[in-house]
Amino acid sequence: MKLATLLSVIVTVAVASTGADADDPSLVPPFGVVRGTDVNGDGACDGVYGPSGLPVTIPCFCPPDRQAFLDSLNANVAAGHVVNKPTIAVAWPTGGAKRDQQARIEALIDTLQNLNGAGVGCPVESTNFGIIEDLACTSAPADLRRSSCCSSNAALNLK
Repeated sequence: MKLATLLSVIVTVAVASTGADADDPSLVPPFGVVRGTDVNGDGACDGVYGPSGLPVTIPCFCPPDRQAFLDSLNANVAAGHVVNKPTIAVAWPTGGAKRDQQARIEALIDTLQNLNGAGVGCPVESTNFGIIEDLACTSAPADLRRSSCCSSNAALNLK
């Protein structure tokens, strides 16, 4: 009986340490962009600021509703892949190591970009996730960097 209890505790701790869900709000940063912001009046909306000093144009439905995003993120984490694009693996480690942070930001971006179907979601410029990824990337070892990391988002910034 004691062995069964010990095994149960070990399994519970092992599952908890894998980050079985993304419900900890401290691990999911705010979007950093307000949906529907249209300073230019051109029918599109403003995302983060680009290299020109002007906001990057994004669809006005972006960023998504936060709760819908969190629900999708949790479904992806539970599945171990992006539900709407199963070829993309998703991990949600809860630790503070660079590897854990990079995995979480990748899960956030992959969820965002595939929220409503494969490749149908919001661009990274509709949030500050790309900026966070770039900051995490520049301080991460080379073997942890995504191919797009440190290049595609380097010129984006928040104002």
